[in-house]
Amino acid sequence: HVDKINLSISSTPAAASDDPLTYLQYAAESGHVESQIRYANHLLPKSPLEAMTYYEMSNSNEGWFNLGHVYWTGVEGAVAKDTEKAVECFKKAADNGDADSLYFLGVHQS
Repeated sequence: HVDKINLSISSTPAAASDDPLTYLQYAAESGHVESQIRYANHLLPKSPLEAMTYYEMSNSNEGWFNLGHVYWTGVEGAVAKDTEKAVECFKKAADNGDADSLYFLGVHQS
């Protein structure tokens, strides 16, 4: 098994890099949901629009919650505050039982 794992890792585009973010990006682009969230979190301070793409791509409760938070607060110079879009994102996560989104909607929509 070890030889097969090493072979598959060495055949990825990320194998030429020593930067762990390259591996994270490769995993995110390959559809790994946890990697999409972590990579988006890394991107958010410097590339919020790109981060938002990865949050949405994850189509996960955490991704929708994080995307909702970005819309709720806005990002100066990059993303305008949009509470309607934020609520849409929170509802997508809440519809799947996300406790954080349910709490957020309960506190801010009442």
